[in-house]
Amino acid sequence: MSHTRMAEIVPGWRVSRLAYARMSREERSQAFRQAFDRMTPEQQSSQVRLALARMTREQRSELYNQLFDKAQIDLHIKSIPGFANFLAAMQQDGMALQYVSDSLRNNLYIVLAAVERSPEAIQYASPLMQRHTRVVLAAVSRDGTVLRLLPWLSTHNREVVLAAVRQNGLALQYAGEAFRGDKVVVLAAVSRNGEAVQYARYTDFDIWLAAVSTSGSVLRLLSKDMIWMRSGTNADEASHERAIRELELAAVQSDWCALQYVGSKGKADRNIVLAAVRRDGRALQYASSELLADYLVVSTAVRCSGVQVVFFVSDAHRWDPRLSPWLQLSPSACAWRRVRGAISRAAIVAFWMHKTHLPHHAAMLQGMAAVTELMSPLPLGIDARVCSKCEHADTIDLQHESGEWWSGTLKDAFMSF
Repeated sequence: MSHTRMAEIVPGWRVSRLAYARMSREERSQAFRQAFDRMTPEQQSSQVRLALARMTREQRSELYNQLFDKAQIDLHIKSIPGFANFLAAMQQDGMALQYVSDSLRNNLYIVLAAVERSPEAIQYASPLMQRHTRVVLAAVSRDGTVLRLLPWLSTHNREVVLAAVRQNGLALQYAGEAFRGDKVVVLAAVSRNGEAVQYARYTDFDIWLAAVSTSGSVLRLLSKDMIWMRSGTNADEASHERAIRELELAAVQSDWCALQYVGSKGKADRNIVLAAVRRDGRALQYASSELLADYLVVSTAVRCSGVQVVFFVSDAHRWDPRLSPWLQLSPSACAWRRVRGAISRAAIVAFWMHKTHLPHHAAMLQGMAAVTELMSPLPLGIDARVCSKCEHADTIDLQHESGEWWSGTLKDAFMSF
């Protein structure tokens, strides 16, 4: 209520406009109650009529119900011995309903207090109360899965089922068969929990889009024949493919792990993979081999998750100086490790030549040629050589200009790199 209106209806109103503006909602209500108490009966009646006129139909109905409930509870307290104690017990632990008498299990206010505290207590209510709409709505609006405890009549009540699936989408599995095929009910369920789509008897594109947008992992349940196109579109092959791509994109935007359930065409789609790696770079492990060589995709994943994706990128990108800050590798370390990788590959070639009993020096010459070829584009400052001083072991010596070095046999190189 505005300051001007309060000044008009409350006699002797002394609160300034600035002080009223600084009051909280509770302080304003308290000030109005104090002012209401100072009004004459005629003014009070006028204010009540004005407040009722400004209420909506639902607000007036709720107010009447609250007043009626208060009057009924007061009447029960006066007429039923110990009613106040039972009511307090239900408000503290609703499951205590199983220990009260049958007459109290059939009492609306006792059962309401119990299910508002513990929704599963509805299973101990009388059959009449289990079918009472107000009791059932109070239970399912707090825990939708209690729909499984209700009689057939309640599970086939549209208002009850909608309230249940809006609280917990998985409650759809306990709804009546007719509602599991109702688009409005199914859409409400999958909008709350996408996994509820597996319990639906009717699905279309809109339902699947809502499901994957809520839980991307439900993409694993999708098959091509389960998608109905939007009205007004042709159900040809191209339309199906576009719909699937749109669903896959929505799924990976919701959950990057959904990329593992995307089809081969989707894993090769740059937009879908980019959307996934923007959520988490580790999605790169599910991308196609073509996109693993795409610098934009790899760099986006590396910038998003850093060193966590180091095992999913190729050697060419792993030691790329442009990505080294995110992979926590310095440019010199990148160059150094690229050389070690080249040496290891050459060592493997030479080792397997040696295992095939080729002439010793021929194997070493082949290995040296491979090292020279692999090292040709690398920066200077690396001293790598393959030597054959030892008669029984072909040795590789690798030394960086910083002084770091590695030395071992070809077999060691094969096992180490």
